[in-house]
Amino acid sequence: MRVRASEPALYVLVALLAVGWITGFTISVGGVPATPDAGLYPQLLIAAVVIAAPWFVAIRLVWRRWWTRTGADLATLDPPAQLLAAAVAATPRHRRDWGAAMLAELDQVRDPAERWAFAVSSARAAAFPPRIKQVPTYVVAALGVAAVAAAGLTISRTMPALQVFGVTFVALLGVLALVTTARSRRILRPPAAGFVVTAVGLAAVAACVAAVGYFLTEFPIGALHLPPAAAVFLAAALAGAVWLVLNPPRGLVTSPQARYVGAGIALSLAAVLFVLSQRGLNDAGPLSVGILGFLFLAPVPVLLVGSLTTAFANRSFRTGAQTAVWAAVLTSLAFFAVALLEAINWYHVGSSLILAADGIPLVAVGENLRNFSWGLILFPSWWLPFGLLGAALGHRIGTLVRRHARGGDVQGLGSLG
Repeated sequence: MRVRASEPALYVLVALLAVGWITGFTISVGGVPATPDAGLYPQLLIAAVVIAAPWFVAIRLVWRRWWTRTGADLATLDPPAQLLAAAVAATPRHRRDWGAAMLAELDQVRDPAERWAFAVSSARAAAFPPRIKQVPTYVVAALGVAAVAAAGLTISRTMPALQVFGVTFVALLGVLALVTTARSRRILRPPAAGFVVTAVGLAAVAACVAAVGYFLTEFPIGALHLPPAAAVFLAAALAGAVWLVLNPPRGLVTSPQARYVGAGIALSLAAVLFVLSQRGLNDAGPLSVGILGFLFLAPVPVLLVGSLTTAFANRSFRTGAQTAVWAAVLTSLAFFAVALLEAINWYHVGSSLILAADGIPLVAVGENLRNFSWGLILFPSWWLPFGLLGAALGHRIGTLVRRHARGGDVQGLGSLG
């Protein structure tokens, strides 16, 4: 019954996702025309429904699994306990005993004001555990400030068009490094995502940054399509990817197989995109939908099958979901780098945009950069629900197969008796 009671919130969440996606897509293609065609808004409505449908099913599946395992118990807690429980859930594994002790101690506090004070202070301690020495934090802060200043001076002299993007990106990395140092007792530690995913993710981000720099070196006029707001958005997206790779949530790193498969999917799809782009994607056999069609459609079945396979092999929805997340994130980064570099070749060869037709004036070449920048968010948010559906299907099939096998074993033992 509680799941049914939550459905209005589910409808609102899916509607917000769909509206946000359509808004981002509209901005990525230059916004609504001054004199829009009469069929534009019905097309956007249809697109919103198409985006919302898989997300509705995927979120419903995830919600039901979460509610049966965690949500029902969490709903019995009062707001201070919920706050502390959420903070404890985000703590590293080695601090779980401390979190359990804090939750047990909160149960002994009866006064509402005191409960809130204890929950807030404990949540702050969970997010930023006390350090014996504060020197590393101060050092990282000083290095971050120096890096931002150096980046600003260097980029302003060598490539002014990248100044906002470069300074913002370096500043965000500095903030992330400072937060990580403040939360961790160990400065140097093995990457939580594993060396393979960490290497692929960081290499993909570096390739994206290099592609942006090379693109604006080849076409400085393209900076017209990277105003300050867009530059900050792109820097935040890439810095967020670095944060996810270096400091992934605990729920994304329980399965090494999911990370390997996700990285393999990303590298494979990027290689296929490069080969087909080199051939001229519009003439590549049945893939006559162009690069936009490939970016939009090709990862869908790949993520679905990849997540289904890992979920089935491990009898685990979580493993399949992790596969979907890593594949979606890493593929979006790899696609950005490959597509932006290929856009340079496309314009040199045929004066065409990679997502448009031939004969495009030079002033419009920066549309490639704007399109693919938004693609870092739009594409994975479209692919991901199909990966979650594959994870649910793989877990279901694996469970049925295991039950069938156990039934057969029981029958075999009965016949032996």
